[in-house]
Amino acid sequence: MTDVRRILVPVDFSDTSRDAARYAFGLARQLDAEVIATTVIDVLDLRIAMKNTGVREFETGEDQQRQVRAWIDAEFTKLTTECGCTVVHHVRHGMPEKELLAAIAELRPDLVVIGATGISGRKPLGSRTLEVINETDVPVLVVGRGNKS
Repeated sequence: MTDVRRILVPVDFSDTSRDAARYAFGLARQLDAEVIATTVIDVLDLRIAMKNTGVREFETGEDQQRQVRAWIDAEFTKLTTECGCTVVHHVRHGMPEKELLAAIAELRPDLVVIGATGISGRKPLGSRTLEVINETDVPVLVVGRGNKS
């Protein structure tokens, strides 16, 4: 069995991704591992992001991106305030499933902890979660709604 030293957790700040992050934090504390939280800003899902972030008024695309990024940073701080482990946060832009697979290839985690569904709430498993499961050789632990550590 491989030692788990790096855990990658995709975080879109949906309830399920927050639960997955908390689960990853608990594992990291037990295993003395590092958590790499990855948030992907998807231009196609910007309307969902805007609904969740409260970003309504902006003058330019840059202003909109700045407000979304400020919201992401604030939510990440809230999520990790008392996690009790080392967490590195990466923000990427593009198609989430492609960017998550690229992050896995680049960052080489020993384990991926991912929420069963994401911000769009597709059930029982989101298409992005399925894509990550099917396209990586890294073990993937899927966390369903309500699983908190």
